[in-house]
Amino acid sequence: MSRRAARSRRTKGAAKFAIRAALESDYDDIHQLFELAERRNNLLLPHIYKYPERPVRTLEYLQKAISTAGSTLLVAEAAGQLVGMVRAAAFSGPSLPPTGVGQVGYLFVIEPLRRLGVGTSLLNRAHRWILESEVTRVDAEVLRSDDGAFSFFVGHGYREITQVRSHVVGDDPPEVSRSIRDAAAGDYAAISDLLFDTLVYHAEVAPGEYTTPEPPGIARDAYDAVLEDENQACFVADIDGVLGVARARLMASAAYVGGRVAMASHVHVPEEHRGRGVGRALMAALERWAADHDSPRVQLRVSQANKDALAFYDRIDYEPMSAMMTTRLDE
Repeated sequence: MSRRAARSRRTKGAAKFAIRAALESDYDDIHQLFELAERRNNLLLPHIYKYPERPVRTLEYLQKAISTAGSTLLVAEAAGQLVGMVRAAAFSGPSLPPTGVGQVGYLFVIEPLRRLGVGTSLLNRAHRWILESEVTRVDAEVLRSDDGAFSFFVGHGYREITQVRSHVVGDDPPEVSRSIRDAAAGDYAAISDLLFDTLVYHAEVAPGEYTTPEPPGIARDAYDAVLEDENQACFVADIDGVLGVARARLMASAAYVGGRVAMASHVHVPEEHRGRGVGRALMAALERWAADHDSPRVQLRVSQANKDALAFYDRIDYEPMSAMMTTRLDE
């Protein structure tokens, strides 16, 4: 069945509603939709998402959402009540794929009107808005435990390209191996080479997701900024020389349990040094750092095409949290 035919079939018998751009006067109804959406996140992943506290979104958030260039907030209205919403954005530039990148998020429909075409209409209108920006690739993040939402996006032509993984550090974080230390100014060349290697590797295993990099792996000023930032960490495995690297930064979020999370990135051990516990030791250092900075979790992204990394994170108990999904509007 074609995508168009599938959409037509799903929308038969749809409720009477209209899709329009959000207005500042919609604030109370939109606030309620966000609150219901975050309650659902808490129900599905209570160790990650806390029960929402008011205000879930401020009036300033809405004002920015409806006035910022390159983004929009669309709502579904039925009988004078807002029953659904979706936020859309579109980005383009030299560092992005030629298709540009669009995003849809916060797609939510109240329970009585689900499976009646409201979600499909919201998504279609968001796609149309993104196409008007001459962007044809669209990404969406979906909780992996939300089977209905995952199936909805698959049914609309999306496929999973990246997993978001999460690990709760707990009250007894691991000890750090003596082979792991903080990166220093003198490690720049070795770390830049390692970061370039991982960028090349990702471009090779997932060419549709990552652009072919140019050296260096990190600019010198950017590297120095990482070392000076107390909210960022960079660890190296030093065993007769630097042979592995892992980075993290703290990200605040009122939606998360604990109010913050340590976002890991650029975890890389060259193939010839794998199988010796280096990667596990680097992750233990990140987990200890997260605990020392009052972050209850470490979170990261891993490409669906990177089978070795997926297996590694399975072994060290990083659970799938959400799926980064994508579709092309020109296909």
